[in-house]
Amino acid sequence: METIEKIKEKAKYCLNCKHKPSQMACPMKTNIPYFIERLKEDNIKEAYKILLDNNIFSPICSVICPQEKQFVAIIGSGPVSLSCAYELAKTGINVTIYEKEEKLGGILRYGIPPYRLNKNDLDNIINKI
Repeated sequence: METIEKIKEKAKYCLNCKHKPSQMACPMKTNIPYFIERLKEDNIKEAYKILLDNNIFSPICSVICPQEKQFVAIIGSGPVSLSCAYELAKTGINVTIYEKEEKLGGILRYGIPPYRLNKNDLDNIINKI
């Protein structure tokens, strides 16, 4: 267990970060900067309460959570799945799409004939995602 002094030192470092990757990476959306501010103020009870507000398992997650290795899995690659992957990727979340067919696109690729939808256009959009 780290000492309160070491935790406060890390808190000062984290609060100076412009991009707040811990906030973006937290799947529970715990308000990490607010939590760190309470630590800095020596308000340990309030900091702990923030952790428990949305996740009763916070004491466990904070120790075992491999946030640097997390990814979101999307099953299928139709228009809704691709749109979801795009929206998640815009927020910095790593996304893995699983598709049973050879290429991504779902109904767009396999259900719409090429004379209605140019597959190169579809590939360009998929590559952007």
